[in-house]
Amino acid sequence: MAQDIFHQETIQKITVQTGLNTFQSYAVMHFHPRYLFLDSVGMIWSIYFLWGRNWQLALGAFLLGRLLGFITVMNLDVEAFAQTTWGKIGLLHIHPVNMLTQLFGLVLTIFGIWEHQVLAVLGGISFVLLGHLSGWNKVNSGF
Repeated sequence: MAQDIFHQETIQKITVQTGLNTFQSYAVMHFHPRYLFLDSVGMIWSIYFLWGRNWQLALGAFLLGRLLGFITVMNLDVEAFAQTTWGKIGLLHIHPVNMLTQLFGLVLTIFGIWEHQVLAVLGGISFVLLGHLSGWNKVNSGF
């Protein structure tokens, strides 16, 4: 009981404004578990095709994963989901420094997969994960 009250108080640190813009809505939808799952499946297949140097199929798998993920959350109540921990983490990820760090990591990872350079892949993934760490303590002090 006391843990639930503590958890509710720590989540209250981030207040989500109503009337999210399109970019914020997309970021929140992107962090829905269904979207994350389908997007991850698309990414896994993209990595496979990139490793084989087939960028057309890699792009197709990536876009198909994104499309299927988007279809599953099209009717999502974005305002309500933005109030959850997942939604708040999604909103944290649109901070410019966070986005640039992850984008740099993504480009480095794709380059490393294409060129079969494991150190570039590891460095790119490290940058992506470093971007994910930014600001989690604002969502919940347990993070």
